[in-house]
Amino acid sequence: MYIQQAFLVNTEWSSDAQAFQVMGMDFSSFYNENQIRRMNKINKIGLFGALNCNRSSGDINFDAIVLGTGFGGADSSDQFLESIVMEKPKSPSLFIQSLHSTLTSHIAIALKCNGYTITHINKGAAFENVLTDSMLLLNESPDHQVLIGGVDILSEQKYNLVHSHTISKSLTAPETKIPKLGEGGAFFHLSSQSNAGSLGKILAHKSFLKNDSDMLKNEIKASLSKENISLSNLGILLGCESEDEETKEFFAPIMEQLEDINQLIYYKDYCGEFPTSTSFGMWLGTSREETPVSIDPEVSHILVINQFDQTYLSYVLIELIK
Repeated sequence: MYIQQAFLVNTEWSSDAQAFQVMGMDFSSFYNENQIRRMNKINKIGLFGALNCNRSSGDINFDAIVLGTGFGGADSSDQFLESIVMEKPKSPSLFIQSLHSTLTSHIAIALKCNGYTITHINKGAAFENVLTDSMLLLNESPDHQVLIGGVDILSEQKYNLVHSHTISKSLTAPETKIPKLGEGGAFFHLSSQSNAGSLGKILAHKSFLKNDSDMLKNEIKASLSKENISLSNLGILLGCESEDEETKEFFAPIMEQLEDINQLIYYKDYCGEFPTSTSFGMWLGTSREETPVSIDPEVSHILVINQFDQTYLSYVLIELIK
């Protein structure tokens, strides 16, 4: 399964919000403002990312659109439920835009895709399930061109819940650190065949609904051995912040067996925490555009490792094509 193009919707750290937020979506080359003014934030991010990824791919006709989201249209859901509680029902648009399927529907209409479209909503495993679904799809139909992505937004309610939970936890564990939260959208064009512009080849990926570092260590070791990958040519994008000692301690058994790797990047320093952040790690490792941190030229393979909510574990092994 080859990555032909990668596109990231720009995110920046906001000192006011104390979180990474999506910034600077300019739709002017696609739509006028009136055409998108009623869209909620997640649908704007999804549409903007998909349109730009498609443009980078040469405006092709995609056979399938497969997206993943953990939070979905949480902001619209919150507003709609709040209006019911307050007995001031608003337009049904809020309910419609809160549906996860709306995310792929907008993109399918814009790209005139009449094929397979689906939104995976499996919390911290959403994007990982996108990869599995796409692999099965391309095994069935090797000639298909597939657009995939991971999209999430940070609603005010979600921000407050995470901070309240962290503060409560700190009462019994004073060392608890409030995580940097984030949102974003990363999109990829996948196919089963390589071409002159391919960015990389996905060699292996797995996800686990179990917070077991030893199990993850053994699976990674097996994948590296199977592909005969030298650690001196391996770069790891680890799903935690460089100052997150608790998560780094969890990953310690894995990193001990990989101590001879070429490069280690704590990618959540650049995007924050959200359910589909694995997609950001994949973009960071494969993009040939300007990125917050560069992959060492000697690195031939990257390993994206993620943990979300101390429940979901995953890794993606990619061979870079230069």
